[in-house]
Amino acid sequence: MSTLISLTLPIFIVIGLGFFARKRAWIPESVVPGFNVYVFYFAMPALVISTIARQDPETLIQPAFFTAWFSTSLIMFGLSALILGLVFRERLDGMAIAGQTASVGNIGFLGLPLVLQAFGPEAAGPIAITLVSDLIFMLPLSILILEFSKGGGAGWAAAGMALRRAVLNPFLLSIVAGVSLAFSGLALPGPLELMLDFLAGAAGPTALFALGITLGGKRVEGDRAPMAVLTCLKLIVHPALAYFLMVSLGVTGLALQAGVVLAALPAAGNVFVIAEQYGVRVRRASAVVFLSTALAVVTMTVVIEAMG
Repeated sequence: MSTLISLTLPIFIVIGLGFFARKRAWIPESVVPGFNVYVFYFAMPALVISTIARQDPETLIQPAFFTAWFSTSLIMFGLSALILGLVFRERLDGMAIAGQTASVGNIGFLGLPLVLQAFGPEAAGPIAITLVSDLIFMLPLSILILEFSKGGGAGWAAAGMALRRAVLNPFLLSIVAGVSLAFSGLALPGPLELMLDFLAGAAGPTALFALGITLGGKRVEGDRAPMAVLTCLKLIVHPALAYFLMVSLGVTGLALQAGVVLAALPAAGNVFVIAEQYGVRVRRASAVVFLSTALAVVTMTVVIEAMG
């Protein structure tokens, strides 16, 4: 347990430092987008490329893992949307936001550094698969439902636009680049490899600090019962279901460990971005992102210990 605490505690301390800096107004709100741009477009893609490019190509092709992960995501999306609709009389647009909240975790800013730190670079394969699934399928799904809920006929066009944005997402492009290098067997030129490693070294701490800054600008307010339900679905039901489906489909070893930990991640920050864009349950989305991240200090430690 002491080893586990030494692994997870520094990660959440860095998040706390970013949160504290934002609350103390040491970092102006106008600077926050700059942090996120650096992490999203430069540091994290460098980490993804440099890590995946060094993997055995066989570790990047895991059909059983993809099937289990994608099935888990779809079930969590439908389950959370159904609960919000039946129990809390939520409309279709709110159900779509609820579905995304409970099915998509913060893999980019939190899961990537945490899982690589916990399981090593060999976990790059499962991470890449989960990112592809979430970016290509789950995010466009919620946007498609949101568009249809508006009552217009632009749903398919909006889904196409969401898919194009997903394809051009820096995380996905960096996965494609890393996988291409891994399968080709080509080595990067020395200066380029050093540059990627240099950027990658700063990716984890910067992403976690930026996450703390973002959380520092959020408040917990809104309807408490739906917030509690969605938080429990994301932190407890999601990893439990992922474990059940992965074991059922024969996923074992490091892939199983990494997959369950990734499923236990708190709600992704992009759920708030999409909720704000469509003007749907913005306060609830913000609150669940904040609450699930705060509680993940405990739940993630438990899950990593259980899967260790």
